[in-house]
Amino acid sequence: MADTVMGTFQVKAGMVDRLSLLLDKHFATISRLGLGGGPKPVRVVLDQPTGPVLYEIFDWVDGAIPKAAENLEVKAHWGEIEACCEARGGKPPLDFPHVRRLSA
Repeated sequence: MADTVMGTFQVKAGMVDRLSLLLDKHFATISRLGLGGGPKPVRVVLDQPTGPVLYEIFDWVDGAIPKAAENLEVKAHWGEIEACCEARGGKPPLDFPHVRRLSA
């Protein structure tokens, strides 16, 4: 069973394209390591007056998040991703609520 998350990123000005490339690398890495996979991530951007908000829905392998947190390669990706984001409007730079996929 997958552990689906909806990453919410408060993106710094001018960093949407860089963040998207970093998220591609992140997903490739967690897939290669057997920590993530499933459907290709869904990624959208909401342009707000305060700055862009990027959303990404993707799947972890069930129970893999704690293993990822111990992996140096994954942690390096997380650091680069976080550097593209900022806290705004009382919201954290990044947030990862767990969600459930519905069939269309």
